Amino acid sequence: MAVVRVLEGLGIMDPEQIALLQEIFGSACARLDLDPKSPDAENIAQRLVAAHQSGTLDRNAFLDSLAE
Repeated sequence: MAVVRVLEGLGIMDPEQIALLQEIFGSACARLDLDPKSPDAENIAQRLVAAHQSGTLDRNAFLDSLAE
């Protein structure tokens, strides 16, 4: 899954963090009707991880931002 590749590349290996981000990523892909292995999904994964790293990740706000 794209989000796991991005996280592993950054050295984020905490299983709880990975599970949370995978869940949000899965919701985002479903909401946008994206194949989780697509380039667009990879972009979503990178945005998700960036929001997580900056400390500004709010699940609902992130998912709502995808419609913008």
